This record gives sequence, C-alpha cells and structure tokens, in this order.
Amino acid sequence: PVRVGIALHPHVEIEPTLAETVAALILQLDSNQFEKRLAADKALHEIGPLASAMLRAELKKGLPLETSRRIQAVLARVDAVNWLDFPQPAKKP
Repeated sequence: PVRVGIALHPHVEIEPTLAETVAALILQLDSNQFEKRLAADKALHEIGPLASAMLRAELKKGLPLETSRRIQAVLARVDAVNWLDFPQPAKKP
C-alpha cells in the first residue's frame, strides 16, 4: 500500500500556466475551424473542475454565442463543478 496526500487549493485558477492554457483554449472555442473548436472543448473538459471558475468568469463577459454555448456545455459535463466554490470570508467592518 502507498499513502497519497491530497492537497486542495481553493484558488488553483491563479496558477499562471493553467490560466494561460485555459485562456488559449477559450479563444480556440471561437475558431473558424471545427476541429480546433472540438479539440478545445475536449481539452477544457479534461481539465475539468480546475477550469470551472475561469470558465464561469468568461461567461460574464460579452462572448460570441458559439463560445458561450460551448463553455456552458463544458460546465454542464464537468463532474464536481462546484467543488472549488468556497464561500468568501466575511469582510470585517
């Protein structure tokens, strides 16, 4: 048997490489080439919950309809989509 530790970082989206990767994939969702859109869709789905916060933030922007629909579809397919949604700490008065 091997013990494995799991560390949960609630704001993993601030990881620069992940943020750059997700941003590039989101741009590809609006590509003129179907293959690129499909590949970006698949890659975002594979990243899964780690990209969910960034994808939701993108939905709040004025995106083209195709991009918005694809992001919504990725979010709908991702398991445990809310596992990174921690409540914000209460602000001190």
